[in-house]
Amino acid sequence: MTWGKEVAFLQKRFDAGKPTPALENKPDVFQDLEDVWELFWQLHRCRQNGMGPSPLSVTDIVALFDICDISKVERLDTFELIKAMDVDWLAWANEQVKS
Repeated sequence: MTWGKEVAFLQKRFDAGKPTPALENKPDVFQDLEDVWELFWQLHRCRQNGMGPSPLSVTDIVALFDICDISKVERLDTFELIKAMDVDWLAWANEQVKS
């Protein structure tokens, strides 16, 4: 699993003792959920923003499932996990606006 193209820069800052919140707050993702994590962030990059971020659309999720050839058996669980992650991310984003 990747953690962005800036991971080397962030690690260098961290090793030098500089505050590096992006690396310090990096979540631990269970290995069996890494694919779902990657799918979520791929979808997140396409998120609509108006007066604020919108929930991920079912259409976008299904389209990504088609592109990635996610089997019909895996789709329901993966869909539910992505939607749950989206709810949490949206709650976090709303808190950032308030503070």
